Amino acid sequence: MRTAPSNMAPTPDPLTKAFNDAIKPYVEQIDLLRAELDETTLQVQQLEDERADMHAWIDKRGLRAGKILPVPYLQWTFFHPLFIQLTTH
Repeated sequence: MRTAPSNMAPTPDPLTKAFNDAIKPYVEQIDLLRAELDETTLQVQQLEDERADMHAWIDKRGLRAGKILPVPYLQWTFFHPLFIQLTTH
């Protein structure tokens, strides 16, 4: 019994070859859509990170509506001499 050399792939039968040729454009489109989805997912993650940073910045300064200001911020705001000087002039 003869076997094909290991470095040569067996030739597909005509039906398999026709099927592979028929689906090739769809497979390429699927690959393009997967790449686009990966890029979009990365962009969404970057936007979510930016939003979290912005919310942290806003919260640090007590600027978000409905958020209770931290006690040290309130103490500095109302009792710090610089704040009193700025608000009295």
